[in-house]
Amino acid sequence: MEGAFFSESIGGWIVPCNGTADLRFKYGDQKVPIHPLDLNSFIPANDTDPTVCYGSFVANNFGADFTGFDMLLGDGFLRNVYSL
Repeated sequence: MEGAFFSESIGGWIVPCNGTADLRFKYGDQKVPIHPLDLNSFIPANDTDPTVCYGSFVANNFGADFTGFDMLLGDGFLRNVYSL
């Protein structure tokens, strides 16, 4: 996403709040689309730029010995896959 950067202080991506992306998670043959409003969470970065958001999905880091990939998906993901 244009304008995004990784923040070491929060351990995640800072993204423009008005940025959009087409994100889909694939499980087998099924693709789960994520609504653009669920991609970001608003945080007031400072008094001069209140339009900064951070990415809702976070990759977990289990150290150098971990060879897999793990993500914390949370409620932004669940809102898009649960149905009544």
